[in-house]
Amino acid sequence: MNVFHSVLSDIFRYFIVFQVKHWVTLHEPNWDCILAYRYGIIAPLLNASDDGAYICTHTKILAHAEAYRRLKMMPSSIQGQ
Repeated sequence: MNVFHSVLSDIFRYFIVFQVKHWVTLHEPNWDCILAYRYGIIAPLLNASDDGAYICTHTKILAHAEAYRRLKMMPSSIQGQ
């Protein structure tokens, strides 16, 4: 998670300089996980069980929640609001 936090901080610092007002959220985060881990249609091309798709979706949702929390913890002056 430390690498994720570091990358996340860098992304926020870079884009907030441009005063980004709108951030895109995840829309149906399970579909690319299902296509990648269940059916092996897109990268990483694994034809695994439903467990792989579940773990992928779960991880994406946790990462999204952490990114949201970290952005909301930033002072408003830094957020460009």
